[in-house]
Amino acid sequence: MNRFILLVVLCIIALPLSLHAAAADKKITVKVLDLKTRTPLENANVSVDIVKAGADDVVTRKSRTDINGQSVFTIPTGIDLGYTITAKKDGYFNCFTKDPQIPLVSSKSFMSAIGNTITLYLTVDSAHLREYYYSITPHMSVDTLVEQLKNDRFSPGTMFYLPDLKWEEIPKLLKIAKDTSKITKFTENPYSSIRLEKCYLGVFTMWLIESIRISEGKTVVEPVKRFPSLTPVIIDKTRRESVFSSFFINYEMIETAYEAYANWYESYKNTDPVKACKIDPLEKTGLTW
Repeated sequence: MNRFILLVVLCIIALPLSLHAAAADKKITVKVLDLKTRTPLENANVSVDIVKAGADDVVTRKSRTDINGQSVFTIPTGIDLGYTITAKKDGYFNCFTKDPQIPLVSSKSFMSAIGNTITLYLTVDSAHLREYYYSITPHMSVDTLVEQLKNDRFSPGTMFYLPDLKWEEIPKLLKIAKDTSKITKFTENPYSSIRLEKCYLGVFTMWLIESIRISEGKTVVEPVKRFPSLTPVIIDKTRRESVFSSFFINYEMIETAYEAYANWYESYKNTDPVKACKIDPLEKTGLTW
């Protein structure tokens, strides 16, 4: 009887191992080339993210390309597995495209089936990346933006990218930056797991001003990095209390933040915008995003 139980236990333990052994492993080669010269890039960082359908965990495997611009990976394959292969290298920019027919990109994703050889591209020319980012960023006049926000009709074309705003547009944004009316149409950070149904108009407007501050003077800004935080929420650093963390409206926090941004702009409006934007208006207020 004891031998029988032991045999059953051993079979149960061995079952997952057998299933794993039965899963097919596959060797793939990732090539990384310079977009302009089509020459191999040595010492590029290549990562393969593997995710199973319905699972939250991502398994990442990393390697560097050799003198031939190649990295070789052995990965598990299955109908329930997805893969994202990405290349990066210091001094190079990533390549993206809105046209699925153009394969000259730095990252590719696959579901289930994956080829034996994947070719990715990087470039030293930032113009390619700037053009792509410009193509996916909403563009509208600040007057149109303010009018749409005030009337809760904000329609940037995509709700997951902030409009491309500049330093000189801050005064018009400040005119509505302490408005405590609520809006339901506003841009949201795609990386946030929290979705807000409503937002204070003034808080969202100050979020836009902060977006200008952290983006000003940068040659290339990834659209998602224009977001000051995951949500347009002001946080009290001393209590970690946000204006959305309770059922009452905390007008005091909104007023404090508004005065900080208004005073900051008034103090530095005639100076170099890049230098002015290195100063955090909220630094001494106890508030943050």
